[in-house]
Amino acid sequence: MNSLKSTFQTESRRGHPLTEEMILQACREWYAEHGKWPTVGSGDIISGVLEGNSWGTINRTFHRGGRGLEKRKYKGIADFLEQQGLKQKFASGGPYKKITEEMVLQGCHEWFARYKRWPTNRSVKIMSGILVGDKWSAIDTAFGNGGRGLEKGKYKSLADFLKQHGLEQKLTRVPNKKLTESMVLKGCHEWFAEHHKWPTIRSGEIIFGVLVGDMWFSINQALCRGKRGLEKGKYKGIADFKRQHGLVKGAAPDTAVAFARAANPDYHVPESAQDVRRSPQLPPPAP
Repeated sequence: MNSLKSTFQTESRRGHPLTEEMILQACREWYAEHGKWPTVGSGDIISGVLEGNSWGTINRTFHRGGRGLEKRKYKGIADFLEQQGLKQKFASGGPYKKITEEMVLQGCHEWFARYKRWPTNRSVKIMSGILVGDKWSAIDTAFGNGGRGLEKGKYKSLADFLKQHGLEQKLTRVPNKKLTESMVLKGCHEWFAEHHKWPTIRSGEIIFGVLVGDMWFSINQALCRGKRGLEKGKYKGIADFKRQHGLVKGAAPDTAVAFARAANPDYHVPESAQDVRRSPQLPPPAP
């Protein structure tokens, strides 16, 4: 199995061929690390046999075919899991539960209490509170489409919901503000302390810390092009910046731990990805 896993890792980067066996292996790895099966909204795959992909991309590939997968054999990742006997058991805080305006309003206030700014459709996954496990992008879509128990047409989006409740966003981002390598490095450590993983180009909006109001995509562009005060040609992007500064996958470094413990004295370092995935062949839970 180790040789098979090694083969997967060399072939499963974004855009490379896929097989059902590879995706099944990745689903089991995801379950081993997160305690639940992946969904279309689970985001980036940052380790394991499909590292560099995202579950949204895998879901679209099931629909459209390509990359070695048969077109429309499965309707999506949920259908694939069901046909493999790995049905998702959604928790009460999962991304598909019914929501009400009161729940969203409370979730917005909880977010503001923690981050001192209102959420947007680009904000990161909700990790605590009444909407734990949900995503603001999914809630934004529900407002626009009228799904998940919300009235269609009453609000155009999450931003419109906030505006009608008098919670308009006061943007703190200054377009093209100057950056330094030390600012980006500190921002990476702050992100790790909050999320237990290093940021990527797709990590979205930064809502706290030294880079608050910026986006990792914009910082990646600045590193690539040598803009906003950064030296041109020194880094190829955020991934290369992390590599050159030793911000690799695994246990949290002392600096990130220090940030986390300053905010929470009871903070403990999570197990490294390698330790968590000690059993990639973990069987599905009992029905």
